[in-house]
Amino acid sequence: MTPFTLTDLDELVLTVHNKNTRQYISEAVHAYRSGLNRAAVILTWTAVAYDLMTKYRELGEQGEGAAIQFTIDLDQAIATNNVTQLQSIEGKLLDLARDPFEIIDQVEQEALERLKNDRNLCAHPAFTRESTLFNPLPEQVRAHIVQSLKAVLQNPPVQGKAAFGRLKADLLQPSFPTSQDHVRTFLSSRYLGHLRQSLIGKLVTILAKEVILQPDADLATVPENVVRALIAVGEAYPQEYETQLKDGLPKYAASADDEKLWRVLQIIGNDTRVWA
Repeated sequence: MTPFTLTDLDELVLTVHNKNTRQYISEAVHAYRSGLNRAAVILTWTAVAYDLMTKYRELGEQGEGAAIQFTIDLDQAIATNNVTQLQSIEGKLLDLARDPFEIIDQVEQEALERLKNDRNLCAHPAFTRESTLFNPLPEQVRAHIVQSLKAVLQNPPVQGKAAFGRLKADLLQPSFPTSQDHVRTFLSSRYLGHLRQSLIGKLVTILAKEVILQPDADLATVPENVVRALIAVGEAYPQEYETQLKDGLPKYAASADDEKLWRVLQIIGNDTRVWA
C-alpha cells in the first residue's frame, strides 16, 4: 500500500507562474500556519482572482479576442472606479476560466467556487447568522490552498484551443522532428508539460481521429507527423492514451471507408498497446 503523504505547500508555492501571485499565496500559507484561517481563505481567493486576471491579460496580448475584450472592460472599470462593474467582473472570473479560456475544467471550477463562497463568508460577516462567526477548519483552508495552486496558480496562461492551434501549426512545419525521440522531447517541452490533465485525453482523441478520418485537410498532408505526435503523447501519458484509444479507435475504424481503413495500420504498426 502506498503511504499517504500531504502535499508540500512550500514546494507548490515555488511553482507559481506569476511572482505577484506567489507573494499573495505565500501570505495565505503563512496565515494558515499561524492559525489565521479566515485571513488565509481571503488571501487564497485574492491570489486566484489576481492570477486569473493576469492570465487573461496575457492571453489578450497573444491575440485571444475574448481576453482582449475582458482587458478593455477591466481597465475601463478601474479607470472609472466602477465598483459595481468590478464586482461583476470578479463574479465571472471562474466562468470565464472554464469557458471560453479553458484554464480550468468543471471539477476544478466547482472546487474554486467553494473557495469563493468561503471567502465571502470570511470577508462579509453579514452573510452568516448574527450569532454565528464563520471559522473554516484548518483542513478546509489547506485544501483550498492546494486546489488553488494545482488548478490555477502553478499553470501558465495556456488555453486548450490556443495550444491545439499552435500544435497544428508546428505539425505543418517542415522543421517538425522526424525522429520519434525528438518528437517526444519537443512535445514534452512545448506542450505536454503545460496542458492540464483533462486536455491530454482531448488531445489524444483529436490526433487519433486525424490519423484515421483526417477531418483536417491541412493535417492530412502530414500524416507521419500526426502519428508520431500521437505516439509521443501515449508515451508521456499512457493511462489517458489507452483509455481514449480503447473507446475511440473502434468507433473511428467502424466509420472509416475502405480508403481510410488502412490508416488504422499506422497506429497498430507503431504501437503494440493498441493491438487488442
